[in-house]
Amino acid sequence: MTSLLRKISNDIIRRCCAKISLHEIFFGNTQASIQSLQDSVACGEQWKQTYMKIARRADELEVLGHLKDKVLHVKHIIPVLQDLRNPALRSRHWEQLVDEIGKSFDPASPQSTLDLVMELGLDQCSESIGIMSGAATKELSIEEGLQGIKDAWQSLELDIIGYKDKYYKVRSTDAIFELLEDNQVTLSSMKASKYYVAFSTLIDFWERTLSKVVEIIDVLLQVQKQWMYLEYIFVGAEDIRKQLPKESAVFDLVNNRWKDILSGLNANKNLAHAVETPGLLELLQDMFVKLEKV
Repeated sequence: MTSLLRKISNDIIRRCCAKISLHEIFFGNTQASIQSLQDSVACGEQWKQTYMKIARRADELEVLGHLKDKVLHVKHIIPVLQDLRNPALRSRHWEQLVDEIGKSFDPASPQSTLDLVMELGLDQCSESIGIMSGAATKELSIEEGLQGIKDAWQSLELDIIGYKDKYYKVRSTDAIFELLEDNQVTLSSMKASKYYVAFSTLIDFWERTLSKVVEIIDVLLQVQKQWMYLEYIFVGAEDIRKQLPKESAVFDLVNNRWKDILSGLNANKNLAHAVETPGLLELLQDMFVKLEKV
């Protein structure tokens, strides 16, 4: 009887520890793997209950205790595995875990099994792993929010229409400023969270980017307003041009630049692309100064 139980005990332990791949749990059919592990534990519990009824000798009770300890050990690991298979976990979290236990391991390796988890004593770190997993979930909402901001700006286009025969103009910026306001509120909310640290660089990048968008759109509209006013005066009005030759020359310079800028923006209306155009803000600011002097 003792030898039979030892065989059963070892088989249960082997099934629980050696056949369950960490790679499958974390990166494959997670629920099926966890269920397989839970089934193995349940099987061990059944054998334990059955044998408790018939075990009498000390050596038999010793084997029973061995089985009980192993089954409980694996049973306690299940919540740890469920925390570790959190899809919100990123490489920085695994590095944090490695630093905490002082040992390295690769959960993505198909060769890693539950034996390794037990050897590393990860069940002894269940509390800190749970905290780490919970933090990862909170961080994921920030990560997804930043991705949403990126996607929105990469798809947003300037509302540009033809103006007269050979020009273009910005028709409306309502959608831009609506998105700006929404994103600025989102970024402020992210910075108020204690989980924002991992994304501080990216959040700062988007704050600077949105600030630059505001600057570019503001000066773009200022230049457009002044240009449209002066275009009515100087284009085709030879008598005025003769009376104001210097002013006409300045306007012609700005007029050509404006035509080039708006033609380029019309060819690629993506606002994110426009913001990244080197020197655009400075060029628009210079054009506005020149128009103000005309």
